[in-house]
Amino acid sequence: ESRGPGTPLLESRGPGTPLLESRGPGTPLLESRGPGTPLLESRGPGTPLLESRGPGTPLLESRGPGTPLLESRGPGTPLLESRGPGTPLLESRGPGTPLLESRGPGTPLLQS
Repeated sequence: ESRGPGTPLLESRGPGTPLLESRGPGTPLLESRGPGTPLLESRGPGTPLLESRGPGTPLLESRGPGTPLLESRGPGTPLLESRGPGTPLLESRGPGTPLLESRGPGTPLLQS
């Protein structure tokens, strides 16, 4: 199925798998890992796809090329956030707990 001229076709990986959807030319297709899993979403060309670990888990979000994906440990846990390449991800110990912050590689995480 095409949304209109210049838009790539939606593509299905097989029966029971939701269609991939493109937001427009030059934007990678959204990809579903399987039924019940939210579609991966790209913010634009050169940006890695957001990835869901499974139903009920928030999507991972990339701040831009070369920046590791944010990772959620599970529902209700804030996303981990990277300050940039080479910096370990910030990690939350759980809801209501501020994110841990690393000053750089080889430095233990700060804990609030």
